[in-house]
Amino acid sequence: MIRWCKRGKIDLILTKSISRFARNTEDCLHYVRMLKALRIPVIFETERLDTSQMDSEFFLAMLGANSQAKSEATSSRVKWGVRAAFREGKVRYQYKRWMGYRKGADGKLEIIPEEARVIRQIYDAYLSGKSLQDIKRMLEDEGIVTKTGLTVWSMGGYSEHSPK
Repeated sequence: MIRWCKRGKIDLILTKSISRFARNTEDCLHYVRMLKALRIPVIFETERLDTSQMDSEFFLAMLGANSQAKSEATSSRVKWGVRAAFREGKVRYQYKRWMGYRKGADGKLEIIPEEARVIRQIYDAYLSGKSLQDIKRMLEDEGIVTKTGLTVWSMGGYSEHSPK
């Protein structure tokens, strides 16, 4: 987005909040200054702040610091919760995107036999020396769909193509 701003393709940035705009106060101030120099105002909806109307960065810095502190506290709570779950043997899985498994009736991993065959086929092909491109082509030629129902496989794990 900054690149587009520098090319003159964006003349206003509207964002929900400071926390959505930048990771921390330093980045927030850096980008607001850069955008001000390009005469591109940033409007933060939650904070009701328009940088084109600001005389001082002090208010923005204070709001940014507050937003950063909240974000760090939330991150800390989430990390604590994940660690506590791990200690209890509970792990969250992304079943929707994880081929070969589903959540069983007991809440534990359960193998999906049809998808397990595809996983074995992928591993066998790789171990026999096939390239990722070859494996991708093989899966598509055989009409095997991804976990999310896509007909085009991606070598990076996800595809931008829509479901069939």
